Amino acid sequence: MKKHYHTDKSVIDHHQQAILNVDIITVVSRVGRRKIGYYSFTKAQWEHATRSSGNPLYGQTQFIKSKANVEGPGGECQGNRIIDSQVRAVNAVLKRIKK
Repeated sequence: MKKHYHTDKSVIDHHQQAILNVDIITVVSRVGRRKIGYYSFTKAQWEHATRSSGNPLYGQTQFIKSKANVEGPGGECQGNRIIDSQVRAVNAVLKRIKK
């Protein structure tokens, strides 16, 4: 199976990329062209996070917050936007394989 990629560019100059390789999802955080961090988890963990709450988006966001280390000069507001961008990237890459 080939790798699937999706890059969310909704936060200017802070692109978040999700890479799906078989059952492992890797999220790569970039500032400009520089990679500043990454983390991985399984597709089953993501599905569990989606079902863990009455609101799937809330469960996904809390799961990403537990994995990601988002700190910077933009403060909490920018961090929340980056986390939302990571959630969108993961959902988009999973949507690609369902087609």
